[in-house]
Amino acid sequence: MTTITIDAFVYQWTDNANGKKYIGFHKGCPLDGYIGSGKHFKAAYKKRPECFTRRILAMGSCQSMRELETQLLKELDVRNDTDYYNLIDHELPYTGGLSFNKGASHPWVSERNKANKGKPSPLKGRPKSEEHKQKLSAARKGRPGTFIGKRHSEETRTKLSAARKGKPISEATLAARIGKFPSEESRQKMKMAQLARYAKAHIGEK
Repeated sequence: MTTITIDAFVYQWTDNANGKKYIGFHKGCPLDGYIGSGKHFKAAYKKRPECFTRRILAMGSCQSMRELETQLLKELDVRNDTDYYNLIDHELPYTGGLSFNKGASHPWVSERNKANKGKPSPLKGRPKSEEHKQKLSAARKGRPGTFIGKRHSEETRTKLSAARKGKPISEATLAARIGKFPSEESRQKMKMAQLARYAKAHIGEK
């Protein structure tokens, strides 16, 4: 039986105030309090942390997650996309800044963790006001998806798929899927995609 090492993850933060995103990699677990290291991202997060939501894109070995982060940054061309806080499209050699040694983290994160240790989240139990919800909604309206016209490579899709395998599906997700079936148009698209993959694999199309 093959053992899969999981000691790092790739994440994506979304600034719901303006729709901008930030993709990063971290050696550790999603619950260790790590936020991120991007200069512009951190500045925006410190101003309005309540507007940010994080999504874990994949988990796996440190090396595979570093490679996946770099691949995503390049495919999305984040360096030239104003919808991202990322300033570069490749992994930095983190010297003197964010450390990948076990138990280490960015100094700003460590200070924040010490100050907040034992304290409940300031947003816990505080629902957003209707005015705040409307502002967030208005900020997102009319903005095209940042991935429109782009597509993950076969290698990236394989890595994302492998990272998700074996993970349990939450009850909420299962409940949302009950009674939902793809439309005829969606089924035809999936069928054509399967045929294309089959042809690519057996005919040698590039």
